Amino acid sequence: MPSLAFGRPIAEGCQASGRFVATLKALRPNRIAPPDRYRRRTEGRRLAARCWALAILIGVAALSVAASRASAANIIDLGTLGGPVSIAYGINDVGQIVGTSAMASGTSHAFLWSNGTMTDLGSLGSTGPSDGRGINNHGQVVGGTVAANSSQYHAFLWDNGNMSDLGTLPGYNLSQAQAINDAGQVVGFSGDPSMGGLGHAFLWDNGNMSDLGTLPGYNYSIALGINDAGQVVGYSFTAPTQAGPMTSRAFLWDNGNMSDLGTLPQANDSEAFGLNDFGAVVGDSGNDSFEGHGVLWQGGNVMDLGDLGRPGTSAHAINDAGQIVGGSHNFESRVHAFLWELGIMRDLGSLGQFSVAYDVNETGAAVGQTDVGNGELHAALWPSSLSVHDTATIGAQVTPTSVIAGTPVTVSGTVQNQGSQVETFQVNVTAGGVLVGTVSVSLPSGASRELSFVWNTSGVAP
Repeated sequence: MPSLAFGRPIAEGCQASGRFVATLKALRPNRIAPPDRYRRRTEGRRLAARCWALAILIGVAALSVAASRASAANIIDLGTLGGPVSIAYGINDVGQIVGTSAMASGTSHAFLWSNGTMTDLGSLGSTGPSDGRGINNHGQVVGGTVAANSSQYHAFLWDNGNMSDLGTLPGYNLSQAQAINDAGQVVGFSGDPSMGGLGHAFLWDNGNMSDLGTLPGYNYSIALGINDAGQVVGYSFTAPTQAGPMTSRAFLWDNGNMSDLGTLPQANDSEAFGLNDFGAVVGDSGNDSFEGHGVLWQGGNVMDLGDLGRPGTSAHAINDAGQIVGGSHNFESRVHAFLWELGIMRDLGSLGQFSVAYDVNETGAAVGQTDVGNGELHAALWPSSLSVHDTATIGAQVTPTSVIAGTPVTVSGTVQNQGSQVETFQVNVTAGGVLVGTVSVSLPSGASRELSFVWNTSGVAP
């Protein structure tokens, strides 16, 4: 399984921007733990252990596998520029997609995908890499590239075939653009190689790059999103040291003022990744002892978006209809792209075992990355016109959890249709390969049903 790098700004394997983007990659906390951290407990000799495995198997064996297979039909593989890896970061409302792809030569370039064709946007350097991050409704693209006649990495603006160097903040030598709005305002950050590429968030507007500063108590910042009102989101942070890990706090910058968005009650850190034109902000919140949770900041409140079955979620983008996309662990501890809408998180599936969504446009089409089953990671599109098929177990329990063989055990759980269509599916409960119970369920979109089975434990070895 590929590394769970969906909370980071570039796909592992691309190495799209050399040393500077390697620094960027490290800045964005990866709160998604590897799958083996959540491996099912080994079945022991006690019946209690068998009961625990039962509760997990309700979802794993019966529902989530079928849902993943159904959802795969909704995914379009965007291909690559000749290499084994590509990733899509942005999509505009007419369906143009921007991202980064490895090339056969071993370097990587920004791309623009439109109507089935992936176009290489090149770079300002003669042989260096480039990295596409954002696109607006005019087809203008921003990202980073090796600068012309220089080994330094600079933010760029690509417009109608022309790539322009946006420069850096005063006193810094490096920069990276992350997003652009329909007014042509660009955000990102600028840093210095002597500080490992760390620096400050910037706003570029009509040829002028402004330093957005940091939140009080933090040394660095990065801007990741901007809406058409000119509001900017990102996070301020302190670099990790031998004395302690990196700390971060999401911010909203509006008309010269940077505000702390806060965290979930159980968390110390947060990062904001995107926002819509109404000022709703998405990101994640967590710390070393509290796995990252995708969050929505709206109206002065912070909401936990939940997960697809296991802890570890990051929300990356939100459109004006309130649809949110990102990545989350499912019941099988695999990271899958999700679409969250009206309180329901739907698994968008993958073409293999891994996927993540980075952006969503106003039609509900999402883009990101999926593995394609052959060891490669490709940019992916989830079109809004296709139905979403997804059934899931959202809760399971066993009562009692420890009994003498022969005592009846009640296994209960809740299944939910998280897709967009009416679904009829089979729920099977198994224990150690033995079928405990089965039932056929039919649910409309968004509906859930509580199920209960009685397990006769006679003959079960202790």
